[in-house]
Amino acid sequence: MNSLIKAIRIKAVLFDYNGVVVDDLGACGRAECDVIHSLGGQRLSLAYWFKNIHQDWQKFYMAHGVPRKNLHRTHSLMVKCYPKYEKYIKLTPHIKLVLQKLTEKT
Repeated sequence: MNSLIKAIRIKAVLFDYNGVVVDDLGACGRAECDVIHSLGGQRLSLAYWFKNIHQDWQKFYMAHGVPRKNLHRTHSLMVKCYPKYEKYIKLTPHIKLVLQKLTEKT
C-alpha cells in the first residue's frame, strides 16, 4: 500500500456537493419519491418533489403520509431505490472546462 501511495502524487482533492461537479438531484428526487411511497406515504411526482422539498426531510416525509415509526428505514430504502435512477445523473455544465483549468494551474 505504501508503494502505491508513493507512486501517486495527489495534487488536489475536490469535494462535491450536489450540483457542483455531479448533478444527481433528478436521481435523488425520483428515489425519494419511491422511498416515501414505500414507507406508506403518498405517491409524489418529481415536479412536486422539486418544488416542495426542504431541508427538514423528516417533516416533509411525515407531511406526505410517512409514519414517524418508518423513518428509520429511509436510508436502506434509498440505497435500494437510487441505483435504478443513475441514468439521470449528469455532470454539471461547464465542469470539464473548470477541471481542465484547475489541472493547468497545479
